[in-house]
Amino acid sequence: VFLRQTMAAAARLLALLCVLVVAAPCHGAFGGKKAGVGGGLTRTPSSVTVLGKLRMAMLEWYCVETTTHMEERPCQNHAFMVKMRQADTPEKRKLLVAERSKSMPTDDEGRRALAQQSRAGYVSMYKAYCEQETPKNPDVCSNDSLRKMYQAFERSPGKSAMPL
Repeated sequence: VFLRQTMAAAARLLALLCVLVVAAPCHGAFGGKKAGVGGGLTRTPSSVTVLGKLRMAMLEWYCVETTTHMEERPCQNHAFMVKMRQADTPEKRKLLVAERSKSMPTDDEGRRALAQQSRAGYVSMYKAYCEQETPKNPDVCSNDSLRKMYQAFERSPGKSAMPL
């Protein structure tokens, strides 16, 4: 029973991490507006792809090209996702998820603190990327959806909504 619960928690964690790195923000995370209503973000397949590529450009720069941020949440999440993509069997992926699950907080307060730390890390990454004189991918800084999302994260750092 404990093993099943652990594996279920690991599967939920993996899904959450995928959302953090790749998926577009969920509705309700931005001042209570639903996606596509009243200026909220839309979630079309093309917007998900575009935002995912823009986030990956930032992560690659922040975590790979400038190696000084490896201990920050965005880079820890990025490193985990890279390992997951490189794992060539379901068993290897399960082991990675189980290992990662052990490092995650189990109580609500710990999860909230981790979420807040993640939000702050992603905002810092976005700002650092866009403060460059000539970012590798200037679309990251000119994309309205991405800009609004990080502004919302910065305005409401105490909310329990998850970051990217």
